[in-house]
Amino acid sequence: MVMCRNLLIYFNTELQQAVLELFAYSLQQSNGYLFLGKAETARPTKALFEMINKKWKIYKCISAR
Repeated sequence: MVMCRNLLIYFNTELQQAVLELFAYSLQQSNGYLFLGKAETARPTKALFEMINKKWKIYKCISAR
């Protein structure tokens, strides 16, 4: 599980994507979950994460590049 609260909002789009890819890489072996804070504006790509709960911004890792 990776919980990221109010960190990605300070990164530009390219850096956000790089961090999300790193999270996906670290979560793929355990079919882990990503939890984002309410203020996070990053949107994990559908190729890496499946949305589990939109309101609480919970995503399940499905693959990594």
